[in-house]
Amino acid sequence: MEQLIAKQQGIWPLAGGYIVVQTFTATSTWTCPTGVTSVEYLVVAGGGSGGNGSSFPRGGGGGGGAGGFRTGTGFSVTAGTDYTITVGGGGPNGSNGSDSVFSTITSTGGGKGGTYAGGNGSSGGSGGGGAGSTTTAGTGGAGNTPSTSPSQGNTGGNGYVSGGQPAGGGGGGAGATGQTATVVNTGGNGGNGTASTISGSSVTYAGGGGGAGWEAPNTGGSGGTGGGGAGGFRTGSALSVSAGTEYTVTVGAGGNGKTGGAGGGAVGNNSVFSTITSNGGGYGGGASPGPSAGGPGGSGGGSHNSPSGGSGNTPSTSPAQGSNGGAGIGNGDGGGGGGGASAAGSNGDTPAGGAGGAGTASSISGSSVTYSGGGGGGHPTSAGTGGAGGGGAGSTGTNAATAGTANTGGGGGGGGYSGPSSGNGGNGGSGIVIIKINQ
Repeated sequence: MEQLIAKQQGIWPLAGGYIVVQTFTATSTWTCPTGVTSVEYLVVAGGGSGGNGSSFPRGGGGGGGAGGFRTGTGFSVTAGTDYTITVGGGGPNGSNGSDSVFSTITSTGGGKGGTYAGGNGSSGGSGGGGAGSTTTAGTGGAGNTPSTSPSQGNTGGNGYVSGGQPAGGGGGGAGATGQTATVVNTGGNGGNGTASTISGSSVTYAGGGGGAGWEAPNTGGSGGTGGGGAGGFRTGSALSVSAGTEYTVTVGAGGNGKTGGAGGGAVGNNSVFSTITSNGGGYGGGASPGPSAGGPGGSGGGSHNSPSGGSGNTPSTSPAQGSNGGAGIGNGDGGGGGGGASAAGSNGDTPAGGAGGAGTASSISGSSVTYSGGGGGGHPTSAGTGGAGGGGAGSTGTNAATAGTANTGGGGGGGGYSGPSSGNGGNGGSGIVIIKINQ
């Protein structure tokens, strides 16, 4: 996730002191508070896009390079000064990622992966991987471009030449170069990212994208999968805290979508602040000839070919943190929608996948934002819509479903199917923790 974290020390001149971590996921302005003269920072740029592959001429695209990774301590700032924070977006198809900027610190967007026919990866914070073809191996793009010290990234891997099944190299990462493809139809791994504990826990950023093989087998399936449940939504006021105490804030990642066939995807991860835990959303039921129930969670996942969806508000909280997922009725093609924070997912049936349950709006951030919408159920031709609040739409046919929106806790959409092949379910959106201090 592209982000800049400014760790401010001593914002409030109280006994024991505070360490306040601010995370920026979109371009905005930060005003340096009174008494603050230096900060610790982490600036990560947007990653480059992966290169396109082709069936004719045969070619495997290179993986996108990671966005530049720059971190440091003791960076001088001036109280009362407005600093523009630029958060770089990931590169759209065929493009490098965008730069992220804080004051004089610029992390450069990742280089795009090479496109089939042996195209070279582009340079950037980390370089994109080279493409593979039947005659030419593209070279990986240079990392740490422009040069910074310490280095902001690494070079991408080279592509692989094969007359039958070429492959692309992996994109470079903040911690390692991208792997050169050396095996038929097997793309090189992306370079590892680098871990940082600036947020209070170890998180790894800026990993490179994997290269693509020329040909991938289809995965069998027999119905639309259920949509993923939204992450638990909990809000309140006047929670007691103690001056000088360190509180670990855990932001749960979204669960991975199901990749065809029976069984479910992965449950989302919990988000935690002090004694408040919001539980990850339940997985959506997978496509299978028999029943495949959605999983329980903050909100429950939708089911396929099952009379009830996954249970929401699990474990139970008061007020409730979420709702039940929708059922997949009978032997119909549609998966049920995932539950949302304020409404259950709709049932799926033969004509269509169920809609994801609606999320809940909050204005704690200063404007009204809706969080924790359920994912829509998949269907061969008429997928369910995602619930308001970041829920991803289900897929139709063999297309991949839409992922839940990052930092909303939205559930991922369910996969559809067409003939013998299934589309994959979308990943759940990551959670968010917002703490508002009234002085």
